[in-house]
Amino acid sequence: MSNTRLSLSVAAAAAVVVAGYSVFSPLVPAIAQPASVVTTSGGVKPGVVARGGKGEVMVTLAIKPGWHVYASDPGNPSYIPTTVSAKGANGVTFGKPRFPKAESLKTSVDPKPVNVYQGKATIAIPFTVAKTAKPGKQKLTASVGYQTFNDQTCLPPETVPVTAMVTVK
Repeated sequence: MSNTRLSLSVAAAAAVVVAGYSVFSPLVPAIAQPASVVTTSGGVKPGVVARGGKGEVMVTLAIKPGWHVYASDPGNPSYIPTTVSAKGANGVTFGKPRFPKAESLKTSVDPKPVNVYQGKATIAIPFTVAKTAKPGKQKLTASVGYQTFNDQTCLPPETVPVTAMVTVK
């Protein structure tokens, strides 16, 4: 087969995959990735913190029914845990995140139950504002990583940014 014909064959196969069908089984549609299985949001508690004071960034995962997110300790090193890291504005330092209590879930893939978050899960990240911090609004940024799955499939891991505003007095 010539290089030109081979290139055309590869291009045609790619077009079939893009059109939503598997190259190896043209009658079976490719698995579509569901949109917005997990919605993330961030907030600060309290919304106003004095210089030298403490607060918490609250990172919330809203997980659609029927879907699960592996917990921060999934119970099996092969699974991808939920992680969170935070960056602050000048004068803000973060402590160790506190993850919610996980639920134990029996799956058809693993003989042992796995630890998951379902429904709504909120991670608290404590922070301290330096006594020398500038007063005013400060943008705090967190990054949350997780892997979502249901009874039929695991979605690729995601890392999502979450922002929250705090007023420093």
